[in-house]
Amino acid sequence: MRLKKLSLDLFGHFAGKSYDFGTGSEGEPDFHIVYGPNEAGKTTTMEAYLRLLYGFDTREAYDFQHQRKNLRVSGTLETAQGDLTLTRLPTRATSLVDANGTTLPEAAIAAHLGGLTAADYRSLLCLDDETIEAGGEEIANSKGDIGRLLFSAAAGVSDLTTVLDRVDTDANALYLKRSSKSEMAQIKKELTDVVAQIKAQDVPASAYRKLRQALTTATSQETEIGDERAKRMSQLAKIRTQQAALPLLQKLDQLEADIAPFADYPDTLDVAPENLVRMLTDQRQAQADIARLQDEVNELGVELSQIARQPDQLYLQSALADLDPARSRFATAQLDLPRRIETRDEIIADMTRAASELGAHDDPTQLIIAPSVLSQLEQSREAKRTAVQNLQTERDEVTHLSDRLAIVSENLARTTAAHPVGTTIGEIFDRFSADSLAPAYAKATAAIATAQRQLAIALAGLSINGQSFSTLSPCALTTQEVGSLADTHSEATRKIAQTNDEIDQLNAEIAVLHAQIEQMRSSGLTIDDATSDAEMQQRNALWHAHRDALNVETADKFEAALQRTDNTAQQRFTQANDIGQLRQATQNLAEIKARVEHVKQRLEKQQTQQASISNQINTAAQQMGLTTPPNPIAFAKWVTQVEAAHAAQQQLNIIRDENAAILEKSSRLVAVLSEHISLDAPDFDTLLAAARQKDKAARELREQRNTEQRALDDLTSDHKKRVQRCAELLSIANSASKDWDKLVAECLHNQVEPDRLELSFEPLRTLRELDVRRTTAARQVDAMQADQAQFSAAMAELATKHELDVRDDPLNVFAALAELSSAAQSAETNHAALTAKVINQKSAITRAQQSLTDIDRKVAELGKLFPKHVAAQSVDDLRHAVAKAKDVISARREVDELETQIVGQLDLHDMTEARTALENTSPAMLDAQSMQLQGDLDELETRYRQAIAARAEAAKDLQSVTDDNVIAELAERKTTLELAMQDVALRYVELRAGHMLAQEAIRRYRDTHRSSMMDATQLAFSELTNGAYTALQTKPDGANETLIAIDASGRAKQAQDMSKGTRFQLYLALRAAAYEQLASQGTCLPFFCDDIFETFDEERTKAACKMMERIGRRGQAIYLTHHQHVVDIAQEVCGDGVRVHEI
Repeated sequence: MRLKKLSLDLFGHFAGKSYDFGTGSEGEPDFHIVYGPNEAGKTTTMEAYLRLLYGFDTREAYDFQHQRKNLRVSGTLETAQGDLTLTRLPTRATSLVDANGTTLPEAAIAAHLGGLTAADYRSLLCLDDETIEAGGEEIANSKGDIGRLLFSAAAGVSDLTTVLDRVDTDANALYLKRSSKSEMAQIKKELTDVVAQIKAQDVPASAYRKLRQALTTATSQETEIGDERAKRMSQLAKIRTQQAALPLLQKLDQLEADIAPFADYPDTLDVAPENLVRMLTDQRQAQADIARLQDEVNELGVELSQIARQPDQLYLQSALADLDPARSRFATAQLDLPRRIETRDEIIADMTRAASELGAHDDPTQLIIAPSVLSQLEQSREAKRTAVQNLQTERDEVTHLSDRLAIVSENLARTTAAHPVGTTIGEIFDRFSADSLAPAYAKATAAIATAQRQLAIALAGLSINGQSFSTLSPCALTTQEVGSLADTHSEATRKIAQTNDEIDQLNAEIAVLHAQIEQMRSSGLTIDDATSDAEMQQRNALWHAHRDALNVETADKFEAALQRTDNTAQQRFTQANDIGQLRQATQNLAEIKARVEHVKQRLEKQQTQQASISNQINTAAQQMGLTTPPNPIAFAKWVTQVEAAHAAQQQLNIIRDENAAILEKSSRLVAVLSEHISLDAPDFDTLLAAARQKDKAARELREQRNTEQRALDDLTSDHKKRVQRCAELLSIANSASKDWDKLVAECLHNQVEPDRLELSFEPLRTLRELDVRRTTAARQVDAMQADQAQFSAAMAELATKHELDVRDDPLNVFAALAELSSAAQSAETNHAALTAKVINQKSAITRAQQSLTDIDRKVAELGKLFPKHVAAQSVDDLRHAVAKAKDVISARREVDELETQIVGQLDLHDMTEARTALENTSPAMLDAQSMQLQGDLDELETRYRQAIAARAEAAKDLQSVTDDNVIAELAERKTTLELAMQDVALRYVELRAGHMLAQEAIRRYRDTHRSSMMDATQLAFSELTNGAYTALQTKPDGANETLIAIDASGRAKQAQDMSKGTRFQLYLALRAAAYEQLASQGTCLPFFCDDIFETFDEERTKAACKMMERIGRRGQAIYLTHHQHVVDIAQEVCGDGVRVHEI
């Protein structure tokens, strides 16, 4: 869609301002500049265009000169379906009309806007200082539809970024340096508390049992008081429902007493009071209408009796209507008959003069001939002229052919003398099939040269470590074998490095364990297993000695040893955790040392395997001529190149064998041609080209001689035929002249000479035309005279019948008869109208009487709904009865609702049970019972709260202590926490490593999958900045992406870091790319810019004008400015590609 015309009929300060942007041409730029000074109305023009598309704002900013209700914008849009002329009005419902004022739906224009809203269009395609920056920032930060389109490379990646953010959050939740809320910090804190509790808590079992007994007692008391409290609350709720139901029961009894006298009234009544009011109104209206209509019928009868009818004069209307055409002809004849007679006489005089021009002086009517005869005369004259002309033309052709015969005969003689007869080169070409041999020879030599070049390239590519090759050596190993050895060698190298790393790591662990064990042993606080075993052995030895001796000395020694072992055991018991760690460390140390030995054995095997592979590769390299063996990977690549060189040599040999026959045949052809072409050692192509040139010259001479001979033969034959034709045409010319003279004499009765008539047939045509006019004029005169006589006779007859003066002018008689006819018709019409009115009034009286009958019937039917003692014979009585019945029905409905409410409140089955429950009760008695229960509840509530507090205190006391197995439970909890710390550390490492790898993969994905719009924006921005910025990239910003520009020096900048002019150029590039995207999808719309080049320098303004011209080639670009230099630059850069409109 493009804007063809825009008219600001009443908008802003304009009234009738219009722009004509012309018709778009395919392939030509549609770029326009609207130029004018400040305050001229450029921005107003752009806003008017938006109003045309989307309508006026509710609070219109451009109604400062014309009231909003009078605003009006119109225009013509070019669409694929044709021109669309629209007018936008400030009305709400029908604001869009076409050129004829017909209302159009908004869909008529919305269908061409590609789904853009007014805000979208303003942000994307109507740019000023505000919209270009606001919308540009939104797009650059991947917001909005265009932003998402720009960053489509991150499609699917934004979700991954969100996932990575969650992974980072999860990792920080596990461990964050100096954080006290991470899971690791919480576990450490809890572990510290458990260790402190192990040292501090140790309560006797007796105290624990007392606390348990106190909690059981407090819980029992709380339960008993709670049950009693619930019982009293239930009783109080029952009393309160009875208090609420008692007034409802009293109201129910009163209502039942009130409606008891009306028990025989109907339960339902489908009669609306307003219908009864309408019935009463209709009844009274019908009665009034009957009286009024009867009076009108009587008055109409009096008027009918006063009308005087003339039935014998009614026929005059049709009679005069039949005579009216005759009256018109009579009046016309009175005016026109003298002139018609004069015209007839003048025509007869003209005919006499025309006959004298042909030399005829008798009756001119004898020269009047039919058109067919005149046509015969013309054909005869034309035949005579044509025969004479053909004869002269043929004589001229004979003279011309004689001259050409002489020239062609002379040329043929010269060509025959210049073409000797002998052997032709064409025969040689045919014998050797030169046409197919030449391309085959060229193809063969090209294939051989290509194969030789490829072989040379392959040999040059074999250079390695300063050594080059001119010949090929045999391959000791295949490419697959060398590749397998290289891969195996690389894998062995990798495994050796990995094994060395593993040995280093194990040695480090051994050093750590040695340090831990030495620290635990050197502290002196921990008794290891060796010391404990030594004391046990000494105790056992003393026991055996005491058992043998059984004296005081051995007993004392044994007792001392037993005391030491007990103390050691007690101390080791308190150090159970440290001893366990020492044992575990010692065991781990032994295991790691064993693993080191195993890994070293594996390292020796790997090194042996690597050395074996290296020896195989070095041997193969020496066999293939390499003086310095390369590394395995380089050798594998070099063997691949050697095989390629062998393949090139084999391909060269195959090509030479395949083309040997062609090369041999080409050599024989060169030998034969050299006998006819004198060249010094020519190559095949040069000799063949010279031979072709010589053969071509010979063929051209032969063809020229043949052509000239055929021309001589054709001319000789044609000359003979032309001479014969001249004789025939002479005979035809003489015969045509005789026929002409004879036909003229017969048709014109020998009154006209043939030679005089041959000059012109115009006098004959004039005579015929005048005769037609004479006949017409005479017929008109006779008809007028007959019409006058006929009308006069008819008027005389009617005048006699109706006693009028017969001698009066017939036209006056006609007028008098018309007056009589009009008076008779008027009286008849009045009589018929009054009669019809009387009939209508009597029908209305009948309808009113029927209406009264229907009302009486309806009253009788409704009265049957009520008991006989209720008055319901009239509409008024019926109204009172219906009102009373409505009240009774409403009271019955309220009784039902009260019964439902009472039964529901008391939670009973029916009213019988409800009345029984409320029997022998009174409000005072219920109030007293309610107050008593409420007092009991208050006392129970206090006791219940005290019981709850006692039970909570007992539970708290119990929870603050523990029984005898608490130390074991705390030790188990300590071990669990230590394992949890290991698990948290492992999960943290996994999350953090995965996060880093995923970030790198996302970066590579974005670099690979750039959107087409990003590419278009990058190209446009580079053009606008004249190469100052070379690339655009994106970086993640939470769930969104941010646009980054790279300048020529490689520095990255965000939009906010650029100057205003450069930032506007970036935002303009974004819009231009978006416009290209929309155009590629089939949506081409006018692109408006309002002086956004103000901050551009001259060179970037030129680039911007070129971009606007390019946009104009895809759609339509309109730039609004008050700067003359912008207009000059645009005309300099775009030439005829821009049109300037001045305001």
